[in-house]
Amino acid sequence: MNRKVLIMALLLVLPVFAARAQEFDPEHRFGIEVRGGFSPLQTIMEKYKDREELPEGSSYRNLTGPAATVSVNYEMNERVSLQGGLNFSRAIFEISKPEDPYPFTDKGTLTLTAVLSVRYAWMYRPHFKLYSGIGVGMTPKVMLASFFPSPIPNITPLGMTVGFNKFYFNAEFCAGGISVGGLAGVGIKF
Repeated sequence: MNRKVLIMALLLVLPVFAARAQEFDPEHRFGIEVRGGFSPLQTIMEKYKDREELPEGSSYRNLTGPAATVSVNYEMNERVSLQGGLNFSRAIFEISKPEDPYPFTDKGTLTLTAVLSVRYAWMYRPHFKLYSGIGVGMTPKVMLASFFPSPIPNITPLGMTVGFNKFYFNAEFCAGGISVGGLAGVGIKF
């Protein structure tokens, strides 16, 4: 019963936030961000696809690879923003075989993850913002469940935006479905 009351309360408060967004900056509420960084959790946990075909005594390990995120950002007011987008990543494996003196690398499959997050700016200035965020990512790959894809949480303890009215730079430390380590990139408001 408490969940229903909470959901109804959030739905009732949403128009208030939307009205505040009109007052805050009616021209520049939407933004597009393109960021790059380290592999997300789902790529780091990926297993090598041809591991059964490796000779006896072989091993592999998952290296940290690149990831890219393209997202749309909607600023509900000066403190709260919603973000949704796509994350692209690919696992990189270092493979060691007993007959080879040096290990070699192989790439995994491309992982596409839909991400949704909420940011709260706890320090806001006209051209500078410090924020924290929480979100979730969904990928078609099976992660923790045995048959179905699992939601992958994403936590951003510290993020920063520096810029002007339309163009800005963004960097954040995060762990989860977007990156394990951090991301940095650019954004444009329209």
